Amino acid sequence: PKATLNKIQRTVRPSKYDIVLGSGDRDLIPPSDAECAADTNAQGQEIYDMMISFDFELEHDETIDVTPSIPSLFNQLYDSPLDSQIWKLADASSQVLGYGSSMHNAGAISLAKGKYSVTFHTRHPNRQVLEKMKDVPLQLTFGLKDALECKVYSELDKASTPAVTDDGRKEMSKMILRKGRHKDLYVSRPTKDLPKWIQLGDVLVGSVALRQGVDNVASLPLHYVVPPKSDVEKAKTHKLAKENSELDKTLDETIMKSKVEFLGSLRKRKELEESEYKSLANELLLEDPSNLSLLEELLVFAKEKSTEEDRVTEIQRVQKQFLSENGGPIDRSKLASYFGLVLPSEDELDTDDEARELKKKMDEQKKALQLSVLALASAYSTESVASSDGNAQAFEDTCLEMSKWIKESGDLSEDTDKLSYWLTKSRRERLCQNKIGSAISTLMEAKKDLVASLESQKVLLQELSAIYETREGAEHLLNRVEAQLLTQFPPSP
Repeated sequence: PKATLNKIQRTVRPSKYDIVLGSGDRDLIPPSDAECAADTNAQGQEIYDMMISFDFELEHDETIDVTPSIPSLFNQLYDSPLDSQIWKLADASSQVLGYGSSMHNAGAISLAKGKYSVTFHTRHPNRQVLEKMKDVPLQLTFGLKDALECKVYSELDKASTPAVTDDGRKEMSKMILRKGRHKDLYVSRPTKDLPKWIQLGDVLVGSVALRQGVDNVASLPLHYVVPPKSDVEKAKTHKLAKENSELDKTLDETIMKSKVEFLGSLRKRKELEESEYKSLANELLLEDPSNLSLLEELLVFAKEKSTEEDRVTEIQRVQKQFLSENGGPIDRSKLASYFGLVLPSEDELDTDDEARELKKKMDEQKKALQLSVLALASAYSTESVASSDGNAQAFEDTCLEMSKWIKESGDLSEDTDKLSYWLTKSRRERLCQNKIGSAISTLMEAKKDLVASLESQKVLLQELSAIYETREGAEHLLNRVEAQLLTQFPPSP
């Protein structure tokens, strides 16, 4: 026998519902012949429409096949307690991706990472009946590309400890079962890692095939309820020291952290007093010019609040303050030397407090340097797009510096930073290297990388549109992109 789990079922509760009276002309059940005979003025019965919305989010990196259904109402037609029972699946921009009913199995819909909604429509003459259906659950069935295998044993103790493999145990082998005899089969849980995006309460479903390699033979359904994720950790000898490391912070460091947080709150105010912000920033720089958190805050201010004309200059000024030769905290040569060597393993970091602290410090400095060079390159790219008189050589030099510290978008954690990276890379290929095809290819790759960010998708489509507008013979591509923009991001009424 062979046991596999190839699907995941997830139950979703409604997020909202609405019940409205149907059309007086079309949504009306005519009176029966008996009612008409008893009363020539008999009126038809009005029908109520109910819309139930289900929201869910997918967090997997690759596309996956999804099939929505309402199990409690499925496969009922004439004996169904409700009418209509049609659903549609849409993405976060309200683009309809699929639809189905409660009678026939709909085809699986391939979905990428992102937020989605299912709207279920049903009808009934009695509003109270519909009110009682407001909590009806929706079932989402996800198809697994790689089925999870479960070992089958003839002994219970073996199936209950599937991770043990060195005790000479053997799985259930081929045997002949005579008529009237029985054989107990014990199926173990899957030992392979479950998908990272699976949630508590999901159910893995599959089957136990009693004869491998032969179709249309007896099989038994198999279900496995997903348990909570394990967070057990092995006790470490340095655990107490690691927890007490927070106590080693000096009073000055704690006060400085609070001041930087207050500076950030000033930047986020709707009515920003720029003079107040800069005055406090200068005081903090005089107090601690090598504070990394402070310099990161000033970099964000330079990116967000400076004017288009001054943005490059402001970012350059902050970037220089990062460097040790100007009194900053980052020594680029030491940073390059550290990451150019073999980094310490997890075991070494667990047992060596100094190595752990050094790695934390180097990671923070590397991230800050990456964001600073990216901000400057992005500012140059915006300047080059806005004006043909932009400094192309400075843009190219900054991009070369960026490529030394940012190998790919995966080096960045925020979607906004990834978007800046892709746009800067594409504009460099288009404006500095005159590689239009490469620039378009980069934007296509960016759309795949940022598939879950709708705002990023919109910006990338607009960038593609700007490229196609300048290319002779690309009118059909321009029309396609503009149609896609209207479909996915319709203008507000």
